[in-house]
Formats: sequence, structure tokens, C-alpha cells
Amino acid sequence: MKTSMASQSPSQSTKAHAFVELQRRIIEIESPICLGIDPSHKTLPRFLYDDARRQGASEELALEEALVAFASALLRAANGLAAVCKPQIAYFEAFGIPGLKAFQRILKLAHEAGFLAIADVKRGDIGSTSKAYADAFLGETQGFKSKRQRAFEADFVTLHPYMSDDSVLPFLETALEYGRGCFVLARTSNPSAANFQSLRLDDGRQVMDVIADHIERWGESSRDRQYGLSAVGAVVGATCPEEARRMRQRMPHSFFLIPGYGAQGGVASDAVAGFREDGLGAVVNASRSIANAYQKHGLAIEDFERAARLEMIEMREKIGDALRHHV
Repeated sequence: MKTSMASQSPSQSTKAHAFVELQRRIIEIESPICLGIDPSHKTLPRFLYDDARRQGASEELALEEALVAFASALLRAANGLAAVCKPQIAYFEAFGIPGLKAFQRILKLAHEAGFLAIADVKRGDIGSTSKAYADAFLGETQGFKSKRQRAFEADFVTLHPYMSDDSVLPFLETALEYGRGCFVLARTSNPSAANFQSLRLDDGRQVMDVIADHIERWGESSRDRQYGLSAVGAVVGATCPEEARRMRQRMPHSFFLIPGYGAQGGVASDAVAGFREDGLGAVVNASRSIANAYQKHGLAIEDFERAARLEMIEMREKIGDALRHHV
């Protein structure tokens, strides 16, 4: 199996990208936690829906309000403990139009509450399609009569790199234009990821290595001077620490989004493998372990907000301890 090393990157942008602000906020609160927001029929508390219905909302509006109330509670719990949140669009799409309306509102609410926001949408298509996605989540859109406006107010998006430059570069160009960023899937945390990502090429590299090398090239012209971070980050799972260390060597200038902590089995010592030696350049995501923490802490579901905060405090302490040993 062979692959081309050729890759392009947009010209240098003068506007700072969102990874710089994310790193600053993490340093300020001393907590590299990303709050995952993944509501499902199992994790969304029924009492939030019932409350909205009692207040006279229709079934669809009550569902939308319940989703927004759920996310708002988690954001309150994460105050001072997480610099960024990551709503996963699939969980909102599963609720239909009320879910998409809630997704849109939650991105706005996150900013109002002082968080940066990752739209976990895992997009990846070619040319004009990627540009349309990029405009929707990172840039601006325009109707026939309306002024240009934001459709979904995200600071970052997650991307599939399977179509290479044609897929990623439209997102990167839009990110640089508006001062935002992209996370490209490199070494994911799912059990079957190695079926593709660990395949060995003729030159000795694995597929994940090729992706890592392209991520470094795509972001080369956008590296900031303070932290040396580019506008192209990487998704590298907490469930594969040895490979995360290797990914970090290949991508010294990329900010890592590290999923797999908690419910997927990753622990703090695994999660910090993707951090730089200075303890910077990464954020650890947790979703289900935070939303369902009331079960672990022996609380009623009505206390899920308090339990979520307790869980994030514990998570911050564990990651902090692991980072002290890491550096």
C-alpha cells in the first residue's frame, strides 16, 4: 500500500485561531477538561421534559427545552472546571428537529457562559460540500434577503480526513478566516480503530502516521508564536497511550482532543500520554461518566448537576496528578 506525501496548506493568516484562546483558558483555570454533552433517551432526565410539559410546552418544544436544560445544568456544573464543551450532534439529531434546535441554542449558551465550543460533527466531504459545512459551523451563511449570520456557533469542528486535502482544506481556510479551528481524526478510541488506522504502508508508516504527517503540514502556516500551536488539531484517544505518545512526536504543534476517558475505559495516566512535555497542548473529553455521575455518587437523578460537578472535580485532580508525573 502506498500513499502520496503531497499536501497543501492555506497561506498564512494574520488572525489568531481559537486554539490559542483555548490554551490560555486551560492555563487560567488549571484544568484541561472538555465537557462532552451527549444527551440520549438513557441519559436525558425525564423530569426536565415533564417540567416543560407542565409549563404548557408542546411535546416538541418540551423536548427541545429538556435538552437545553440538560446542557445548561452541565455547563453550570463545569464552571471553572472546563474551558471547552463538545456537544455531539448525533445525539441531538436522534431527537429530530427539536434536537437540532437545541444543538443550535446550546452552542450559543456555551459562549454566553464563557466556554469555547467544539461541534462534534465529524464531517468530511469534497470541495463545495466541505465549504458549505465549514460555513455552517465555522463561518457564516447567507439567505436570499438576510444578512450573513452564523448558523451554528462553534469554535471548532471535528473532521474525517479520508478524502485528504479536498475535504480538510475548505474547513481550514474558513477556520483561519474567522479565527477558529479544526480537529482531524488521527487515532481514535474505538475498539476497531486499528483495523484501518494501524495498517502498515510500504514505507513503514502506519495509516495513522500518514494522517499525523498531513495534520502537521496542513497546520504549518498557522502556528502561533506563544504556544507553537497550529489551527489544525488532532483527535487521539485515551485508550491507546503508546500510540498517543508516538502521535505527539509526529504532531508537536497540534492541539489534541483526547476522548475515551471514563466510560470508554481510559484513565488519567493513559489520557495524559498525548500531552506535550510542558503539560500543554491537549484537552481530555468525558461525557457519559459526567452525565451519569449521580449513579456513581449515590445521588438521585434530580441531583445530576451536583454529581456532574463532583465528577469533574475528581477528574481534574486525577489528570493533574497524572500530568505532574508526565512532565
